[in-house]
Amino acid sequence: MWIISAGAGILNKFYCVLRKSTFNQGKKNMEASFFPFDYFSRELFFCYMHENEISYLVRGCIFKVYKTLGPGLLESAYEAALSYEIDKIGLKVRRQLTVPMEYESIVIDMGYKIDLLVEEKVIIEIKSVEQFHGVHYLQLLTYLKLADLRLGLLVNFNCTDISKSIVRKVNGLDDNY
Repeated sequence: MWIISAGAGILNKFYCVLRKSTFNQGKKNMEASFFPFDYFSRELFFCYMHENEISYLVRGCIFKVYKTLGPGLLESAYEAALSYEIDKIGLKVRRQLTVPMEYESIVIDMGYKIDLLVEEKVIIEIKSVEQFHGVHYLQLLTYLKLADLRLGLLVNFNCTDISKSIVRKVNGLDDNY
């Protein structure tokens, strides 16, 4: 029997008990999957995850991509690899998401592009630069406000220590969930 827990705030803890045998029937190579359940159960599990839990899993993917590729590549290479790793652990990820922007009374279709959007909750902005500049932090904060999301990660893969190059930005997120 598998016991899986996902937090959705202090008052909304969600516990899902799954029987291993139920989900192994007719499934090939279940051991290769990060989560031992079908698509419906995956949706049920992840929809209750808090942004902090998602960002924890994403950080693990960031470390794996950096360890594998190292510094010096283009942003698009890191984006593709990170998207693959996030998808591989079972999180839903969208790349180069064009989000419309409203300005006065018009809607601009090409407002901005989000590098990665994970589980419709967390924005990942990828850079491959010598160092972060103030505009990089502001860009992520603006994306969070325009998309009405609460958490974003700014990642610079062109560094010697990836743990110091992952910056967390919040837009009204309560860390005491």
